Amino acid sequence: MAEEMTAQVTLEEGMRFTAESGSGHRVTLDADEKGGGENLGFRPMELLLVGLAGCTGMDVISILRKKRQQVTDYQVQVRGVRAEDHPMVLWRARSRFLRNATVARGPCLARWPTSPIPTVSLRHRRQ
Repeated sequence: MAEEMTAQVTLEEGMRFTAESGSGHRVTLDADEKGGGENLGFRPMELLLVGLAGCTGMDVISILRKKRQQVTDYQVQVRGVRAEDHPMVLWRARSRFLRNATVARGPCLARWPTSPIPTVSLRHRRQ
């Protein structure tokens, strides 16, 4: 059966919200000054990018560990582009994966170089 997940946001003041997940974790959301906020928290679109990076990173690390690979460093960088006009959708996102791992290959160990690998590009078509 599919897992149902929940989240809610509660207005605190101005454009600042407290967001809470069904698992009980909290994070502050806010707009920048030109958007009527005080820049005291993540913007919602930033959290979309954080979620994409975190989900992708956890999946890759899980796969590498199942293959008994010892990962010494791993980073996912995500860059997004928003539309300039309302609705200001995220219409492009690109992920890069940087890794530095010790990988078992037969009786010896080899070290992967740290290098960017462009792997994901998402695009939203404007109507």
